[in-house]
Amino acid sequence: MLKKTNQSIFFLFLIFIFFCFIFFAPNIFAQNQTSLNISASSTLSYYIKIDNKTAQKGYTILYKDFKLSLGTTSLSDASEIKVEEIAGQMPIPWQLNQISRVYQFEIINKSVFTSKNPLYLELKYNKPSDYFKQIYFFDRGTWRALPGSDYPDKKIVRSPIHLPFFRAVILENTRLMTMGQASWYAYKKGLFAASPDFPAGARLRVYNSALGRQKFVDVTINDYGPNRLVHPGRVIDLDKVAFSKLAATSQGTMAVLVEPLFLPPGFKTMQNLGDIKAETNPQVSAKSAYLLSDNKNNVIYEKNSKAVLPLASLTKIISAKVFSDTKPDLNKIVAYSIADEEKNYLYCKKWESAKLKLADGDKIKINDLLIASLSASTNNTVETLVRASGLSRPAFIAKMNDLANASGATSTVFIEPSGLSPKNVSSAFEYAIIFREAIKNIIISESTAKFSYKININNGKNKITIFNTDRIIGLNKYRIIASKTGYLDEVGYNLAIKAEQNGRKLILVLMGAPTREQSIQDALNLLEFGFKNKF
Repeated sequence: MLKKTNQSIFFLFLIFIFFCFIFFAPNIFAQNQTSLNISASSTLSYYIKIDNKTAQKGYTILYKDFKLSLGTTSLSDASEIKVEEIAGQMPIPWQLNQISRVYQFEIINKSVFTSKNPLYLELKYNKPSDYFKQIYFFDRGTWRALPGSDYPDKKIVRSPIHLPFFRAVILENTRLMTMGQASWYAYKKGLFAASPDFPAGARLRVYNSALGRQKFVDVTINDYGPNRLVHPGRVIDLDKVAFSKLAATSQGTMAVLVEPLFLPPGFKTMQNLGDIKAETNPQVSAKSAYLLSDNKNNVIYEKNSKAVLPLASLTKIISAKVFSDTKPDLNKIVAYSIADEEKNYLYCKKWESAKLKLADGDKIKINDLLIASLSASTNNTVETLVRASGLSRPAFIAKMNDLANASGATSTVFIEPSGLSPKNVSSAFEYAIIFREAIKNIIISESTAKFSYKININNGKNKITIFNTDRIIGLNKYRIIASKTGYLDEVGYNLAIKAEQNGRKLILVLMGAPTREQSIQDALNLLEFGFKNKF
């Protein structure tokens, strides 16, 4: 009987040990400080009480991918501390990508916290990233950026912080590439560099990635390049002098890490490198916008997309489609007539019309007329194309309307072919349908996407270089398949564009932006939003 009783007691003791291990072991192993009072909580991911003695010595809190160092003067007395992983969805700004968990930290006894010296926070990111990264903390609907350093070999960002309570996360900015290959070029013979991301005047610290943070050179940006569409993995081009301080120029290229030292305030604001509102969708200044995926045929963004507004020079795409449908000989030479441009003056003052400078009787290729109309948005050349089409002007305009009606664009109306009349109208929704179909014609799409073009007049005796009215084409940010701008006082700035990135194609129509700059910014924001999100 005694033997059975002893066995029962031993068995109960084993059960007691087992439950002690289940309840207390996770907290014991979470910290290598057994003298501290640590307990688990069903509502908190991590809870610890730091006594006065430990507070005076300083302490490092480790939990999952969260690390926070308390200095010897961070706490004046004992306090409980909570660390929690926020598993719910936090509103992340659409311009940035979340690449770490969100953690909440709190010193319960705020009165013992001294902010004289910062705490040092380290968060680990959960995927490799070649882009600029910062730790942000959430403050009443705004994410506030912390200064810090990126350690790609450890996949951590380290930042100082002076708060007893915060929610923090690592966000990456894909507008700024900071890891990749650097090449060299001989130009100013000094500590300079060219960048496609950072502006002239910015100062950057460039590390040789093979040597970690042991070897670096500080450079000033004074040039643009390299072209990311040609060299997608190229982060920066260093002047030969700067490159040679990190590696032998015979290498040609080397892997680098770039760290900003100084950025112009306006650039920091534009690139969202400071505080940023937790807005999950772009804010668009244009009166109307429509963005869709050409791959999946689904709508990504819209704003008043069915509002009927003047088309302005977006009209020219439809004129080009009607003209192309007549199967013209693009190499045919035609004679220009002053009577062509006089038709423009029915809708505007003579000095208001964008035109190609041609004299009566000048000889010019039809192909050059088409490119000038679509790329430089010249109005007189459109009327010359109408005349060269073999159709009467009323018949030509009727075909423009027939084309719109056949696509289901019942609110779209054309009364002239250039877009100078505010009575040429459509909606962003309807125009996207027409534009999408029209630019399937490769002659039209290629003509709209030329950054510059040299036109020969009178068999090369006169030459004119024209430039595209869409500045986005010159940025080399995306592959622009087709693009057309438009402007009238009655509507503001319009833009239609088809762009591609990594095989994904987007079609965007903007109507009624208040300024050219806002039209460009709206377009860049919406394209970035569309390419970032896998709709």
